[in-house]
Amino acid sequence: MDPLIDKLDATLATNYPEYHSALGPGSPTEDIDELERVLGLPLPPLYRDFLAWRGPSPDGATVEAGSLIYNQDLMTAREVIRTITMMRELRAADPSWVTSAWWGENYLPILDNHAGDNICIDVTGEALLKETRWNEATRSWDHVQDWPSTAGQVIDFTHDAEFREIQAPDFASWIAAITAVFEDKRFETHQATYSGTPYIGFDDDAEDHVCRRRLNTEQ
Repeated sequence: MDPLIDKLDATLATNYPEYHSALGPGSPTEDIDELERVLGLPLPPLYRDFLAWRGPSPDGATVEAGSLIYNQDLMTAREVIRTITMMRELRAADPSWVTSAWWGENYLPILDNHAGDNICIDVTGEALLKETRWNEATRSWDHVQDWPSTAGQVIDFTHDAEFREIQAPDFASWIAAITAVFEDKRFETHQATYSGTPYIGFDDDAEDHVCRRRLNTEQ
């Protein structure tokens, strides 16, 4: 297991033991290998370790773990396969998805909010990055400049938004940033019961802490 994943695991186990114990097991090697076949590219080794590390709480769990970051949950390799397959089919059926890079052919989901949004690794740097400026006269956004994408960057894919936020220059930086937030322990967990099953998640302001720490790390 990569040292970055070991550190993330140890940090959650120390600072948020109830949440850590509610996480599900990682994906089996055969599922991760199948995902690599479906993607058609070698999976980043750190991503393989991330999938093998932990997953969402399994069906029938006595306590369910909430989202890792804001409303984004961990995924199994099988869930990633289903997402990639569906999004590639939609992309193939609509040429505008290709020209706008709405969803890249080689986007690799990390987390999922179950509402069409994902945190993804842009494996080959397909995201179209551009600077725009509001034009008051035309009441529209003017295209100012294009920016180069970086292979391996971590992006926020929001299905009903035109733009893609770059969350980190690479997956290692993203893991280090969220681990640093959990190390700081700037927020607490909360517990509730939904449909008779106890649920443990992070406070609503956890995303703000992650964003601020990420920005501080990148400066």
